[in-house]
Amino acid sequence: MAQERPIGYWIRLVDRLLESGLDAELTRDGLTRRHWQVLTVVQELGPVDEAGVARALAPFEPSTDEPVGTAELALLSSRRWVTRGPDGYVLSADGTEHCEALAERVDGFRERSTQGVAADEHATTISVLQRIAANLGWTTPEA
Repeated sequence: MAQERPIGYWIRLVDRLLESGLDAELTRDGLTRRHWQVLTVVQELGPVDEAGVARALAPFEPSTDEPVGTAELALLSSRRWVTRGPDGYVLSADGTEHCEALAERVDGFRERSTQGVAADEHATTISVLQRIAANLGWTTPEA
C-alpha cells in the first residue's frame, strides 16, 4: 500500500506537473506557461500596464526584483502579439489569432490533466483548496 502523503506534497507535485506539462505543450512556440498567463491577462484586462499584469500574476510567483510578466511582455511585444498603447498593453490582431490557437492546445492539456475527474469532484477540490487558502490568510483579491 502506498504511503499516505500530506496535502502539501500533492499540491506541490501537481503544480510542478502542470507547469512542466504546459511548458512542454507551449515550447514549440518558444513560450512557457508564464507567457500564456501574460497573454490571457492582456486579453482579459487590456489595456493593462506592467503593474496590472504583475498584480494579476502575483499569486503564481514569489517576489522578485523584476515585476512579474515584464520579460514575457518584452518577448510578446517583440513578436508583435501585444502592443503598448497610451493606456497599456492590448493584444494585436496577430496576438489574438495566436492566443486563440494556443487556447485550443491549453484546453486540450487541461482536459487530459483532469481525465477521469468528475465535474463535481473538480468543483469540490477547488472549494476545499480555497477554504484551506483562506484558513492560511489568503483573501479574495479586490476586483
